[in-house]
Amino acid sequence: MKNILYILMLLIASTPALAQKEKKVDPKHANHFKVAKVETDDYIVEVVDIYVRMEEAKCKVKITNKTNDYLVWNPSESVFKFEFGEFKPKEKEVIIKPNDKESKVLNVTGDTRFHVEALTLELKGMSKVAATGTMVMAPEFQLPASMNDFTAGPFKVSLLAVDKKTDLTAGSFRVTYTGNDIGLVDANKIAIRTEKEQEFASARTDYKLQLLKKGDDDKFNFYFKVPASHVDMQFATMWVIFRNAFQESKKIAIGGTSVALEFDPVLTKEKN
Repeated sequence: MKNILYILMLLIASTPALAQKEKKVDPKHANHFKVAKVETDDYIVEVVDIYVRMEEAKCKVKITNKTNDYLVWNPSESVFKFEFGEFKPKEKEVIIKPNDKESKVLNVTGDTRFHVEALTLELKGMSKVAATGTMVMAPEFQLPASMNDFTAGPFKVSLLAVDKKTDLTAGSFRVTYTGNDIGLVDANKIAIRTEKEQEFASARTDYKLQLLKKGDDDKFNFYFKVPASHVDMQFATMWVIFRNAFQESKKIAIGGTSVALEFDPVLTKEKN
């Protein structure tokens, strides 16, 4: 009799635990986490808007570049670390200009156990590219064109269009990088030289420096204004000078960082 009572007591005591274990999580319920911030010698990482549901983990990563060089971040190399496994997001590369900031939303799926209260974000895939690389000399390009393309080291350049008027010459080039490092293209550097050996800078100077990997290309327009009193551009022979518009720089991997994410019960209650 005593044995039967003892077994019944054990069953009664274990019932709440079993019920808790078998309790289903609402798929729409999200656990939220506190903002996390980590600083290295090269950049500052701030992780915000962090939450996890059964089938999803998501956050926004803000990166501030502390250097005078470019930072290139490949988010797909970063890792969400859980007790039950690791998951990598699928996102495109992010380029952070010197002393500037960028952000990227990271998201992982593929499991039903993401509704946790502890996880870590391993930030990986960070590289540095020197803003000033090795200058690649390019030949002067004649207008009217005697040819439509040329090669300057690891850069292939093609003339796509040109329109010459009395006081304005406009057109576009396509540049393809074929090297194994990083190609830098700065369209603001180009100028035009007239038959009188005078040079005129580009009329447009708001282009952003382009970073090209092997096989990447960039199309840019050009605009040159020369007073009609100096030369009639419509009929004159002129030469586009590329100066240091093309440079090549090394992509150097730098250390990543680990961000431990802390569960926020107050925010979780507010959001659900």
